[in-house]
Amino acid sequence: MNPPPRDPAAAVALHPSATALVRFGPFVFDRANRILSREGSEMTLPPRVVGVLEFLLERRGKVVSKQALLDGVWKGSFVTDTSLTEAVSLLRQALGDDPQEPRYIQTVHRRGYRFIAAVSPESPPSREAPRGVPAAPGERPPREQRRPRRRPTALAAAAAAVLLLAGFLAGRAVRPPAPAAAGPAARLAVPVPDGVTVPPYHPSLALSPDGSQLVYVGAEGEERRLFHRPLAGNETRVLPGSEGATAPFFSADGTAVGFFAGRQLKVMPLNGAPPTALAGALKGDGGSWGRDGTIVFSSDRPSSLYRVPAAGGEPERLATPDAAAGEVAYWWPEVLPNGRHVLFTIWRSTLHDASIAVLDLVSGAVRELLGPGAAAARFAPHGHLLWARPDGVVVAAPFDADAAVLTGPPAAILDQALVHPFYGFSQLAAGGGDTLVYLAGSLAMGERELVRLWPDGSSELLPPPPRLYRNLELAPDGERLAVTILDGARSDLWLADLADGGLSRLTFEAFNIEPVWSADGAWLAFASNREGPFNVYRRSTGRGSIERLLRSPRHQAPQSVSPDGRELLYSETAADTGFDLWVLDLASGRRRPLARTPAQEIYASFSPDGRWISYASSESGGWEVYVISRAPGAGKWQVSSDGGFEAFWSRDGSHLHYLRGGQVLTVPVRDDAGRPFGAPRPFGAAEDLAMATRGADDSVLAIRDRATTREAPRELRVVLGWPRVLGARGGE
Repeated sequence: MNPPPRDPAAAVALHPSATALVRFGPFVFDRANRILSREGSEMTLPPRVVGVLEFLLERRGKVVSKQALLDGVWKGSFVTDTSLTEAVSLLRQALGDDPQEPRYIQTVHRRGYRFIAAVSPESPPSREAPRGVPAAPGERPPREQRRPRRRPTALAAAAAAVLLLAGFLAGRAVRPPAPAAAGPAARLAVPVPDGVTVPPYHPSLALSPDGSQLVYVGAEGEERRLFHRPLAGNETRVLPGSEGATAPFFSADGTAVGFFAGRQLKVMPLNGAPPTALAGALKGDGGSWGRDGTIVFSSDRPSSLYRVPAAGGEPERLATPDAAAGEVAYWWPEVLPNGRHVLFTIWRSTLHDASIAVLDLVSGAVRELLGPGAAAARFAPHGHLLWARPDGVVVAAPFDADAAVLTGPPAAILDQALVHPFYGFSQLAAGGGDTLVYLAGSLAMGERELVRLWPDGSSELLPPPPRLYRNLELAPDGERLAVTILDGARSDLWLADLADGGLSRLTFEAFNIEPVWSADGAWLAFASNREGPFNVYRRSTGRGSIERLLRSPRHQAPQSVSPDGRELLYSETAADTGFDLWVLDLASGRRRPLARTPAQEIYASFSPDGRWISYASSESGGWEVYVISRAPGAGKWQVSSDGGFEAFWSRDGSHLHYLRGGQVLTVPVRDDAGRPFGAPRPFGAAEDLAMATRGADDSVLAIRDRATTREAPRELRVVLGWPRVLGARGGE
């Protein structure tokens, strides 16, 4: 490939002795301070992104290989090409650059990248003369002397890491010296044992309050367990009794851990004693262990905040989402050191409209602290609040923990932490000694694929392309799937053609989920928050406008349409009873309760012959599948016995399928009136499934995380002395 034509601006030398300010287009890059501005306004970019820009500018017009960029910007850190691709993508977004028609950064196929825009020196802004020393006429004010900045060597970084770990070996957590005198932050990679991976889509990391111990979720095949490792050593051990664990967290003194497993909140001493179950937890969405010996955790549907003594006792409900305000769940609590305040995430629809709030345990008041676009905050003991943005960039802001208020603006410290696109948790843990642990990744890892499962254990990939799928429902004609796809701040309803994989979009505003087909396939019901809380709407699959079916200040979602097309099952939340099931007469608009109890009832479905209704309930203390007869007084049956959720009928009604632990189980339907349902058995091979529905024959269609088809992360990233990055704007 011939080099681009040389222009006068290309002669500008960009090396350490060159001018500090460089202009290209409407942008000015201050090389001394590593600041990019557009028309006088400073742009906040992650440190690595700034490093990529600087590296390419210094080699303007030359093709720079990916390896050269990795070596020059990441300087020996443990990264892959994905980190570079993400950094270039973020840089292009900041510059408004189109990779197909680039103005600034050109991709040279199989070779690397090239900065192609014209650049020119920029005069620095005039400075005032020092106080008391006026400038002479025609003379420029004296220029401030600047000490040259040195970029530390890899040897210095390694030495810093050794000194910090030596402090841990001495039996105490070391607080790194002030950034001005301390050198760079040290970055380490902690490998996991052979044959073990870290599940990227379960909350997997916990760091002790003093920063000396790490607990993480490790997977070996189908089994998840907790692994414990002191950061100062190389010994990693499995914590017995932690099978199925997720979302671990440490006690305030670092001698025990809490976690969720088997629909329960459990605690376990690190001295080898077995775990103790504290409370039922239908869906564990984070916990935090306060200094007063109580645990605040999130569970239930809708997910609320509870408190329970770590020594055992009855859980106390602390706060419940306000459906009228559009709130869906309260997740990822963090008890602050004063014991009075709890940080948590208010979830509405996506990471883009999530916010971080503070619960006052004395007054019960809830106050929003950050958002939109903030979730899963972590308090760092030296006085900062950390959280991840939707793009995976981790930011830190000064924070007064006693008053629970921010005292300064946020600054980026990491640009590649994994953030779950559907549940808002970040794979990030903070502890004393200014230590961070995180799992690297990107939102692209969250893509899901559509698969068909057969009873004999075989499966096949369906034609529609991988996307962030959330729901799926097969049309009565068996040829189309209704799916919802998450795309940034929105979720839309799409039709997927099972023959050629084509996708056709049906909604164009707000957040839309939970599609349900009419009996004749002429329309789809769905839940949307376009006018506040999630209510039920429908839209013709041909031409036609969207019609509102139900209006309520509470969240609602359609569940199933009766085979005769006359009734719609739907769920609705209530402050006192959680999720309840209702029936809507589509002709008259009248509605009646089907199941409204102190337990949770959700995911209901009519059988194909209309004789039965299946649903999931928490009445036994955990989610199980139940079936009721539509004949008056004919009875009710519990179909699952060891957990079950999201039940659906086979197309011919001969079987009832349901999900448990990401696997489909199936129950035969018999003619015996006394025992009309047989014993559950696995359907096909075990899969890590997010959602499933019936196929056109005896198959099952499902959404599967693509992470199951490639190797999950096998190392954890550790940053020692991370606050030093704040003052350096990314300058390891």
